Amino acid sequence: TVAMTAADGKAWFGTAPPDMSVEARIRGREWLYNYLLGFYRDDKTTTGWNNLAFPDIAMPHALWQLQGERRAKFVEVKDPHDEKKTTHRFAGFEQITPGTLDERQYDEAVGDLGSRIQTYLVKTPEHTIVIDTCVGNDKRREGSALWHMRAGGYLDDLAAAGVTPEQVDFVVCTHLHVDHVGWNTRFVDGRWVPTFPRARYIFAGEEWEYWRHEKDECIVDSVVPVVEHGQVDLVESDHALGRWLRFEPSPGHTPGHISLRLETSAGRAVFGGDLMHRVVQVAEPQWSSIFCADPARAAATRRDFVERYADSGVLVLAAHFPRPGYIVREGGGTRFTPAA
Repeated sequence: TVAMTAADGKAWFGTAPPDMSVEARIRGREWLYNYLLGFYRDDKTTTGWNNLAFPDIAMPHALWQLQGERRAKFVEVKDPHDEKKTTHRFAGFEQITPGTLDERQYDEAVGDLGSRIQTYLVKTPEHTIVIDTCVGNDKRREGSALWHMRAGGYLDDLAAAGVTPEQVDFVVCTHLHVDHVGWNTRFVDGRWVPTFPRARYIFAGEEWEYWRHEKDECIVDSVVPVVEHGQVDLVESDHALGRWLRFEPSPGHTPGHISLRLETSAGRAVFGGDLMHRVVQVAEPQWSSIFCADPARAAATRRDFVERYADSGVLVLAAHFPRPGYIVREGGGTRFTPAA
């Protein structure tokens, strides 16, 4: 007999765990299992929880890789209903195998896997280029309290990096989701105007065709105004931007999603946009987020990306990873290792 309090039950079972042998809590904070449960789905299975379906092996594998395998411990106690009997009470977990999660992948501030919304700034001998423009200020985003009518310091951060909006030559949006287009525009004298007044805004033509008839508020306030100002160039998904940057098609998250490959004498890098949202997807590329327009295609694109860049020495800069890093092969699979 195993006796459990309500708290023990929650700690042991979570909501509807796919594998009772795996403990899914990171450092005593939020449940990694519940996080993954609400965010990922697998393209190979048809049943799941909250838009997520776990394959038989992938869920334990991902948890073991990040957190390490843990085994439940029970202690013998007197049965509260019969003092002549004993029962067993859940007493936490013991570590079986080490995990790979560290402070570079874990965000202590929010008790969650590390995530960012960020812009990448590229300066070549010829051009200053902004890649993705985050959420923006003064925009109605009532579905997100953190994004709604923000008054953030994005332009101050840009200035701290030594760049003013007037100095930007190109703005590249890997795709046109709300957290990648926000600072395309700012609100001046009662209307939305391009934040970067002399820049050419570069969109993949297929991506714009997908969104141009949508009434999404971020398209209305952050994309249409730069189109109407005549500052947008629609390009093919393998477009070359100067001598150092080239687009790579990476469809699935959105139909026209692109990545950017940077080639320099000092090294190579790839800006992945939302091809992956969290580092766990390097180990489990078949997991697509609930925000992917075509989950199966996104998974196929991600598998190809992981295979292509594993052990390549190419620095991977994903839009939401907390650190840049590398894809490496290990133990018959792949994982993400942050750059030093």
